[in-house]
Amino acid sequence: CVCSLVNQTYGNIEIILVDDGSPDNSSLIIDLWAEKDKRIKVIHKNNEGVSKARNVGIDISVGKWILFVDADDIISETCVEELIKYSDRRVLSSGKIVRFSLNISEVKESENRSVIRGKKLGDFRGGLFACGALYDRELINEISLRFDPEISNLEDSVFNCEYLCYISEVAYVDSPMYYYRITPSSAISKCVDVKYQIRSWIKARRSMMNWFSDKSLSFSQKKYVRRIFRYCQNNLYAECFSGGVSYSELKEIEKTDSS
Repeated sequence: CVCSLVNQTYGNIEIILVDDGSPDNSSLIIDLWAEKDKRIKVIHKNNEGVSKARNVGIDISVGKWILFVDADDIISETCVEELIKYSDRRVLSSGKIVRFSLNISEVKESENRSVIRGKKLGDFRGGLFACGALYDRELINEISLRFDPEISNLEDSVFNCEYLCYISEVAYVDSPMYYYRITPSSAISKCVDVKYQIRSWIKARRSMMNWFSDKSLSFSQKKYVRRIFRYCQNNLYAECFSGGVSYSELKEIEKTDSS
């Protein structure tokens, strides 16, 4: 992962490595990297989860753009250079996410560099993942946006739904740029648990309701917010339907989750 960051063809970057209480040799490894590359900043902290780890990175960052990369993933060497071409204050640029298991050589490269423009990031990427997209740091701070540390699943979806309310367009580069490693122990492996997913959507909906509650929004933004609440509700009902969870069971879950 770190090799793919330091080898970027776009060299004017800061690399923030957050050791979120890792129990292995990650702490030593990233300290050694910081000695070798002056662009690297290292943070050591107690384990508090991905949301707080990303928030710490946002807080100390000084660059114009922010790109999130999970520690077991890899980005293409031209990722930053390509995404910056299409980025703007009101444009979120993103590349194609490709999944692999053991070796990145499994993935076939593509020379396609076509750019698709629209507003629905999730449709382009098959989900509202935060990794592999280029965010405007000033805009993030202007709207006081951070990952919600109270949720451990769908935190990316919540973050993106809130960020997308303030931009005009998504520029999707249809070329592999972010390589997501599939591991059995990853957080996403829990998503096969229907009730876990239902609770996650309940928490995501509540998190967005709380965040938007004190925001001054335009008419078009209010329409957008209503649409993302329906998006949460539809996903919630879809999980109930696929898992055979009745309406009364859902109400009991909601009651338990809010207590």
